[in-house]
Amino acid sequence: MLDAFLTMLPEPRPGMVPFSTFMERSLYDPQWGYYSSGEVDFGYGGDFWTYPHRLSPWFGELVARRILSYWEGGPFCVVDVAAGHGKFLRDIGNALRRERPEWASDLRVIALDKSDANLEVEGVEFVHASAQDLCDVLPRPFVGALVANELFDALAADVYRVCDGVRERLVVGTDDPIDVVLDDPEQDRVWYGAWEAVDGEPYLEARADVRPDRAQMVAAHGPETAPIALAMGALLAEPGARAAAFVFDYGGAAQHIWDTGTREPHIRTYGGQREHDPFETPSLIDLTWDVDFTWIAEKLRQGGAEVVFYGVQGALDPDFLLWSPPWRDEIVSQCIGEGFEPMEALLEAWNVVQNFYVAPGFRILAAASPGMPDLGLGTSDPLWLDELMTTPNTLPLEALRARFEEDAEAIIAALRPGGSPVDDLCDQGLYQRRWEVLEVLRGAQGEP
Repeated sequence: MLDAFLTMLPEPRPGMVPFSTFMERSLYDPQWGYYSSGEVDFGYGGDFWTYPHRLSPWFGELVARRILSYWEGGPFCVVDVAAGHGKFLRDIGNALRRERPEWASDLRVIALDKSDANLEVEGVEFVHASAQDLCDVLPRPFVGALVANELFDALAADVYRVCDGVRERLVVGTDDPIDVVLDDPEQDRVWYGAWEAVDGEPYLEARADVRPDRAQMVAAHGPETAPIALAMGALLAEPGARAAAFVFDYGGAAQHIWDTGTREPHIRTYGGQREHDPFETPSLIDLTWDVDFTWIAEKLRQGGAEVVFYGVQGALDPDFLLWSPPWRDEIVSQCIGEGFEPMEALLEAWNVVQNFYVAPGFRILAAASPGMPDLGLGTSDPLWLDELMTTPNTLPLEALRARFEEDAEAIIAALRPGGSPVDDLCDQGLYQRRWEVLEVLRGAQGEP
């Protein structure tokens, strides 16, 4: 089963390796890696697309508007710390130059990526480096913006399990199926490996007791996450820095990530050939995982930055510019250019924009240098463990029914005991009711 993967490993080949080793080789092996090979088909109709690419150039323009809330002229760098093919970075740079042409000569647009196989865009500075090396390769003190679109979910991740208090890590190298479903059960895919006891891993130590109500908890976590987030925080926090970081990814707060009752998978697979199995053909399929935004925020804070916002990506567009002229008409025209008939194009455009606003799991985490002005993203969702107003074991059913009336049963069905209410509501398309629901839950718990 694992012959293709084992050929990637140097001699002597170990019998069992952590899942993160398997994932790192599958994605970034210089010869066979999914990303390193240069064969990835980004974009609509390809292996996968992300919102900055599907809504290009408008997503980049929305980010540029946030940047212009604090750029006051002078030398300025916009850095994509996982640039991929560079189009998202291009869109941000073009929007900034168009809005502030008098400052264009002061703007540097830098693409940072540890794999240079996918960079397609000319006119940007390319730096071949890992995101962990931010502080070594960027100008200091840093004045500008960091953007990271689906960086953390693409880092090689270990898979952890806490089962009846025993902390374990997934290792691969055996044809034995494991007893936990890690990805979409509709794909009917079997995962192979074994669980081994592990102690002393900082992330696992910090999260092992986050869900005491669960006999078994499973989550994925990338060992590189903490060093990258710490580097970003340090870059923003050093004296003289004036910058913000925008992290776009899918996942949730810690309590949601460790919730085995959620319907979302922990590990996802993508690729143009969906029948490919990641164990049989590791270089032909993408592997990603749900990101623990609480952990990233903790490390940004530890690095010295201020965490200023956490919420759904729709917060980028409080004025609904995406579905207002002229952007709406341009998005429809783009869909027509992709081969849709006019009415189909209108529906496709509406679906993409609507999902941008309410897509469950897609989040923004924003951090900034101390003392920065407001970025205009609105009120942040609960993120820290001590402010996640978790639903009590017995929901305040009467209070919920009295407050929400005809919507009460849908809200009650969405809230799982011990879960993260905001994530639960988002998963069920009820995100806009989150503050009202939190108010009822807090009142039932006797909190101010």
